[in-house]
Amino acid sequence: MEVSLESIQELAPDQSSLSAAKKLLKKQKWPSVGQSEAHKTIWGMCQGSGSKPYYTMADLSNLGYKCTCPSRKFPCKHVLALLWQYSEQLHDFQEQELPQWVLDWHGRRRKTSPSQASTSTSSKSTDNSVNKSIDKIIDADHASTESTATEINEKSEAQKRKRAESLKAKTDALISAGLEELQQWMEDQLRSGISQFLKDSHSRCRNISARLIDSKASNLGVTLDELPAKILEYPIEEQPSIVVREFGRLVLLCNAWFTDNNDLDARRAIASAEKKDQLLSANTNANTDTNTNAVSGIWQTIGEQSYTRRDGLITQTTWLLNINSSEPQFAKLVDHFPAASGRKMIGAGFKSCVHGDIVFYPSRVNLRGVLQNYEIIPKPSESLWPATSQRLPTQFLTLQSQIPWLDNIPFILADGRIAVTKEGEYWWQSNNLEEHYLLTNNTISSVLLGCEIERAFILWDGSRALLLSAVAKQWGAMSC
Repeated sequence: MEVSLESIQELAPDQSSLSAAKKLLKKQKWPSVGQSEAHKTIWGMCQGSGSKPYYTMADLSNLGYKCTCPSRKFPCKHVLALLWQYSEQLHDFQEQELPQWVLDWHGRRRKTSPSQASTSTSSKSTDNSVNKSIDKIIDADHASTESTATEINEKSEAQKRKRAESLKAKTDALISAGLEELQQWMEDQLRSGISQFLKDSHSRCRNISARLIDSKASNLGVTLDELPAKILEYPIEEQPSIVVREFGRLVLLCNAWFTDNNDLDARRAIASAEKKDQLLSANTNANTDTNTNAVSGIWQTIGEQSYTRRDGLITQTTWLLNINSSEPQFAKLVDHFPAASGRKMIGAGFKSCVHGDIVFYPSRVNLRGVLQNYEIIPKPSESLWPATSQRLPTQFLTLQSQIPWLDNIPFILADGRIAVTKEGEYWWQSNNLEEHYLLTNNTISSVLLGCEIERAFILWDGSRALLLSAVAKQWGAMSC
């Protein structure tokens, strides 16, 4: 007869019961233990705080159990401790005949066989005084229940769900408290003045970031920690308006959480994203009720970004484009890793192509995803990337209406040129002169300046663009 620690853990009603059972794993707590191989039963008397011990028994054939303690948890800590001892200290359980009180319990669970009846008769005289006491205890203990293996499994699953729901409720309460504190913090910053905030933005954001992380809003905490660096990328005269814009996005994100804390987009922006293994597992499960979806195609790497966060991790982003699609379809692959581990390849390098599936995270806007079942393939014959049919401002507003706190959107511009001003600012301008956008790049290759650009891949934040790559008519695709 064997009992695994995993089965004991699954049987436990909660973690506190396991912790309490661990404290009973002492021989002095159990003056008497035994087992019967024929009946697949173990038993023991556990000395509690009272003068009389608790009589504890378990049927290993189906993990039925019984204890005379008054606990309202099933199984109680004494049953868990008995099974735990048997699992780790099997030699302490000597083969014995069933005591009468164990036989009585068996009799209540199923009809006694002839051999059990004879055993009961032979041992009745020696254990008579104990029997009467135990019979009274067992009869009075009407609250205890007997469970079959199926019932135990159902109960275990229900307990797991209950624990998961309880944990989620506690986490959500912490996050809500953190977001309330963030809202108050933003009001304080605006009340004291944006100019004062800009003078001390690093320490102020670092403090609220730490409190958000403590409140389980880890992703939002990182966002606040990186906010000063994001603001400083803009000219000083634009920074106050950028602060207002970023605070507005945070307000919208908080409102989305308080409206529905199960909103996947809001939850991912505030707490954490699903792990890749969970996402892929949900996608391959035919019975899943999640909104994950996989898109097959030939995906070309058209942009890469990498930066070191303030917490020491490197965030690497790879942008892929489905070149089989008539309208641009993007996939954003993101990975985080320590700087000491070196650069990780989550794509196949700029301009390279893979044939396979992108499994997108459930979202109102499919962008972030994970590669699955793919192979690197030779680059197909040269063809232009599909350009976005909508105008850039319209596309941005369309996506922002679905996720209002969106930082930026990917976009492919068509037919234009790049020029630089005397002040060193880079601009993209369409050939028809109807569109022109300020680029935030610090430097752009002189090869691209002035030449005809057939396609340009940018990230647009609502006011300016970051150029990641371009297709020049004379030179082909080039990374920026």
